[in-house]
Amino acid sequence: MHDRPEQHVDPRAIPATSATGSPSAAPARPGHPVPRVHGYRIRREVTRGGQAVIYEAVQISTGRRVALKVMRNGPLASAQERARFDREIDILTALDHPHIVSVLARGQTDDLSDFFAMDYIGGGNLEDRIAALHKFGPPGRDDLRRSLALFLKIAEAVDAAHQRGVVHRDLKPSNIVIDRQGEPRILDFGLARSPFPDATTSGDPEPVSLCGQFLGSLPWSSPEQVEGDAEKTDARTDVYALGVILYQVIRGDFPYDVTGSMRQVMDNILSQPPRRLLRSRRCPSIDPDLEAIVLTALAKRPQDRYASAGALAQDLRRNLEGHQVSVPRRPTSSVCGKLCRVAACLMILGGLGVTLARLDVWTAPESPARSAASPITPADGHVDLLSHFDLARDTVAGQWSIEDDELVHPAEPSGFGRLMLPVEVEGSYILTVAFTRAGGTPAFAMILPVGERQTALTIDGRGRMQAGRGPLDARAADQQPTPPLAIENDRAHVLSVRVVHQANEAQVICSLDDQPYFSWTGQVDDLDLWPNHFVPRVRSPALGSGPRARGRFTIHRVSLQVLDGQAQPVTLPAG
Repeated sequence: MHDRPEQHVDPRAIPATSATGSPSAAPARPGHPVPRVHGYRIRREVTRGGQAVIYEAVQISTGRRVALKVMRNGPLASAQERARFDREIDILTALDHPHIVSVLARGQTDDLSDFFAMDYIGGGNLEDRIAALHKFGPPGRDDLRRSLALFLKIAEAVDAAHQRGVVHRDLKPSNIVIDRQGEPRILDFGLARSPFPDATTSGDPEPVSLCGQFLGSLPWSSPEQVEGDAEKTDARTDVYALGVILYQVIRGDFPYDVTGSMRQVMDNILSQPPRRLLRSRRCPSIDPDLEAIVLTALAKRPQDRYASAGALAQDLRRNLEGHQVSVPRRPTSSVCGKLCRVAACLMILGGLGVTLARLDVWTAPESPARSAASPITPADGHVDLLSHFDLARDTVAGQWSIEDDELVHPAEPSGFGRLMLPVEVEGSYILTVAFTRAGGTPAFAMILPVGERQTALTIDGRGRMQAGRGPLDARAADQQPTPPLAIENDRAHVLSVRVVHQANEAQVICSLDDQPYFSWTGQVDDLDLWPNHFVPRVRSPALGSGPRARGRFTIHRVSLQVLDGQAQPVTLPAG
């Protein structure tokens, strides 16, 4: 048993878990009767979740402040709900660890609702700590090291749970409270997988509610959780959640966009690579080894992650102590770009008949799935393009820049923007762009190759997709105007376009924020010939902005999925 000083909990430290996993405030709830619990005096309701309510209370015999977790449905609770509640108590009782919340007592209220009492911990939670760390900009080196040392204790506590066969499956900053001594405590094992049997037929709580909503915390969920494959969830699932939390500690935001519809967020978790840390101005104190630790924890495939939270903790400790870590550093895009230029020069020299006896060049390790220079095929799924832009090579017009791993273009009245994507497509494909418009009403366009022709989808300055000929510059007699669907400033939107063509038949289907919006079917010959859209590489999709209003677009994500045929990355340097 570990000796613990008496703990006191700030009510904000115990979050509610909604269907999307976001914490909620915990005022007293009028209209909800307060249960009577023998031996305790309830002071107020802290938070109300889907299955339980947490109250701040005082143990009458000792005067000790505690947190009471009471089942919501009381005597009407199902056998499965009771089994899950009992199992959480069993888990917390078995996991006797200084950084995991402990159970003090259990019983039933006067109306026969099950409850258990926990330590009442003060000091806020990790979510508060992260917000404070990044409130005034990037944290200094010392502040970041202190936060990493705190995270190390969390990872070691998770590893202790793993060694007892318990996988949390709902790790997030609001489920980690910080006491007044600055020590972390992990809460809420209600969705945990454990070796302790229960009364359900599977012995394992389902991650999806009866209404089909994800009951865990989607922004921190692993790809295997999103896929709904309970058999694949193991210790490496928690490693992924720890990777997301560690990313938040370092940079202050998520590795990818977690706004928008549930489907969009799931797609990002499954296919969107994390934004790089070394190139970001939000975390100038990070070193390459620390980034390698984070990216290893965030690997999409479980077998590519750390095998355990303990292995993650060991590497983090090595990094804090200045020792070499166990995982390789990730090459920066600048290094990859230089290598592409070296390769191009070698091809040119070879074509001129120049003989090179030997050239020792370090080469970046390839992704297990594909090389950055190999053709993109349907087997590759969604492929991130944002990290492969060469602005000197791909810019046609406008002042494009890369800021914090995102594309930015200020739309000026004097001109328009055009930026070619670093691929040339042959066949059918889906192009997805996540963007935010701010500071004005510039138009936004996607130029789409269809065979040897081009077409465009345009969102006008009023935030509506243009109707009639505007959204698709095709002179089709059956083209009907589309209803307006507003684009709001300062809000992330996702525009996805499916382009399918075979012989001279073509179809373009557009969705905005996961809502079907526009479709067109016609002849490829009806579309525009180059150079109507000012894109020199006729097979390269492009992004554009209009010239008639000030403002700016920030492009958070650009991904391509090839449906048939292939897309060839453009690897040659500018000029």
